[in-house]
Amino acid sequence: MTLQPALQPIVCCIGNPVAGNPTQFVMSRAAKDCGLDWRFFTSQVAEESFDAAVRGVQALGMQGLVVLEPFQSLIIPKLDTVTQSALRLQRVTVARSDGNSWLGDNLFPTAIWQAIDNAAPKQLDAPILPEKREFASDSVSDVEVPAKIARTLFVGSESLFDSLVMSRPRLECEMERWIPGTSLSTDEKFDSEGAAAWSAVVFERVPDLATSKALLGLSWGDSPRIACLDASFSSEGRKAREQFLNRGFLAIEPVEWMVCEAMANFAFWTGVTPPVDGIRESLEEYLQW
Repeated sequence: MTLQPALQPIVCCIGNPVAGNPTQFVMSRAAKDCGLDWRFFTSQVAEESFDAAVRGVQALGMQGLVVLEPFQSLIIPKLDTVTQSALRLQRVTVARSDGNSWLGDNLFPTAIWQAIDNAAPKQLDAPILPEKREFASDSVSDVEVPAKIARTLFVGSESLFDSLVMSRPRLECEMERWIPGTSLSTDEKFDSEGAAAWSAVVFERVPDLATSKALLGLSWGDSPRIACLDASFSSEGRKAREQFLNRGFLAIEPVEWMVCEAMANFAFWTGVTPPVDGIRESLEEYLQW
């Protein structure tokens, strides 16, 4: 039996364990900031009760789900539709009810791209091209131009790399996955895009000393570069962060992609993009506890 959706949209966060997950705290505040009468709550579910829990969420007409471990793979066959990115990762982290069907997604790759875009310079100084020189003052050697990401080097699993490729916002952004211990094919390419382009390195986990040394040995040229380090909360992550900062990289803190993922998840359920400052303040406050 399927009941009519509740008048107040409800999103349930399920997992085991659920302690330390900020979803309910952050999303409840975001709903209030957006003037939405949505309810978010958290439930720790025993693994043997998972099937019953999902049936209950669907039968009670709830609007959505946050799926934590160990259920992110187990939820897939219980949904009507799952995005290609989530299927490639074999992990669904959010789901929503679309009328009589349920859609599952994993917005982590989208959040990584958004965090990179937020950190990147929007305008850069680039040399004036020879064909444009006659229109420029002799005292002006550079011109401000829109910046773009030219290339992204990814260090991590093939599945996450594929999902990042699927989720990239601009097709002209070249991507390469590097496996530590293999040769790098990006050395000259990173230095050939010109000053109007910038580069990013994305790590799925903390890079070891050899990995960092190999990457920092690339010829990065004068263009801006960004290191997205998904581990700066750890001592190893902090050390890696310092290494890249010393080479002129902009380092993206984990809280930044967490903000982007929370915003994307909230919009996935509600169709409304919450204020970024409110999401960041809520996450930072929760992480201090």
